[in-house]
Amino acid sequence: MLCGDSKIKVLNLPPAATSGYLAAILVLCKSFGAVVYGIVVAPLVRYGSIKLQHRIAVTFVAIALAFPVLRITNVFPTKTLAGIFANFSQERADSLQYRFDNEDKLLAHASQRFWFGWGRFGRNRVYDEQGDDRSVTDGRWIITMGQFGFVGFLAEFLLLTLPVFLAMSASRFALKTQNGLLLAALSLIVAIWCGSIAKCLRWLLALANNRCSAGRAEQMKAFGRSKNQGLTKSRAIWSASDLQPS
Repeated sequence: MLCGDSKIKVLNLPPAATSGYLAAILVLCKSFGAVVYGIVVAPLVRYGSIKLQHRIAVTFVAIALAFPVLRITNVFPTKTLAGIFANFSQERADSLQYRFDNEDKLLAHASQRFWFGWGRFGRNRVYDEQGDDRSVTDGRWIITMGQFGFVGFLAEFLLLTLPVFLAMSASRFALKTQNGLLLAALSLIVAIWCGSIAKCLRWLLALANNRCSAGRAEQMKAFGRSKNQGLTKSRAIWSASDLQPS
């Protein structure tokens, strides 16, 4: 795989071949959202600096954490996004607008119990006068908001996004450029995953990514601290030896 200026071989295959194979699989999945993520993130991982990748990842998770508030206050540009999608595919634009419309209904219902939600057993959904379910929950965040409120949303998504912030603070301790690039790329993966979790398998993969990211970040921090302490100690010994008379 191509990651910055580093070339990482998988099963002794050329990095370009591995990247091309993964790109073909991404296109064959026929997921418009996944392709958009790939188009945005792949050049960033290949050509972007480590600091830029971390900043983009932190921006992604910050938007994800603030998304419920942005939607409730009508700050998030839903109409603008639907108009942009309409330039490429009216079907995609209609699908996106349908999702936004359902989120508006679910958010209006969730706002009645904003902090702790309605709980389980379908109470977070919207029903008509006949008792028929008229809502479509397409997205983990809106399900969590409806069931457990904003407190539950933060409890769940802060757990997912915390390693991204840890990785950014630990990146300066990377001894090799390759380690820093891998950590930055992993942070981008976690940042993308946190906004698209809907199934148990995706949740499991996201937690695995988070564990790797948090573990690598803490390892770098610990090594950096020990290295700094060793340098400080050696400098103190060197300074003491200079003070001794010859």
